[in-house]
Amino acid sequence: MLRVDLAAAAQQIELDIQLDLPAGRCLALAGPSGAGKTTLLRCIAGTARARGRVVCGEELWLDSERRVFARPEQRSCGFVFQDYALFPHLSAWRNVAYGLHELPRGARRARALELLERFGMTHRADARPETLSGGERQRVALARALARRPQVLLLDEPLSALDARTRASATETLEQVLREFAAPTLLVTHDFQEASRLGDEVAIIEHGTIIQRGPATQLAQAPASDFVAHFTAEAIASGRAGRQPPI
Repeated sequence: MLRVDLAAAAQQIELDIQLDLPAGRCLALAGPSGAGKTTLLRCIAGTARARGRVVCGEELWLDSERRVFARPEQRSCGFVFQDYALFPHLSAWRNVAYGLHELPRGARRARALELLERFGMTHRADARPETLSGGERQRVALARALARRPQVLLLDEPLSALDARTRASATETLEQVLREFAAPTLLVTHDFQEASRLGDEVAIIEHGTIIQRGPATQLAQAPASDFVAHFTAEAIASGRAGRQPPI
């Protein structure tokens, strides 16, 4: 279980976020640019500071009142960045193995190749990121995020850097990962259709606050505000409809 309670300014965004996310569930956090989506991920991962509390399972990652702040490397987070942030000077397998410092070198390579095989990327294990396609870079980034068997998976717009042709297959890959991942996942997107496909639930965020959360169909059919109605692209009309009797 991931528990987040943040109510502070972070990275020039005013956050007022409370959420619980159980293991094996994916919450798609959807909203426009500047709503605070990425800032929230960074606060959970520890790469941005905020006041509040973050608890993952039995581990306390943040408690500003008690002056507890676990460093990013102390938090068991798998993070896929929007641009994937692969190291350009390292091969695909070395990118995946980068965070496995606690393992011997041979075991690091074996773990990296195991994950690359899972994503159908064994034949590109020695390739540098610049020679990989967008979909291949995404799969390497996912493999790297999963390499340390994280307690939480954080995905920041994982499909936005892809062209339309690549996005379909990359979405299928991501769907499979989310079905198999046993820990909580928080996925950030600006696309409601993407959120509804990938998330078990969708949370709409505006100005650093979650204004509605639930199944995608519920948000679309019963939006809590005009903003949610607009974001889910639903036209809401009031009144009655019926057949007019002939004159």
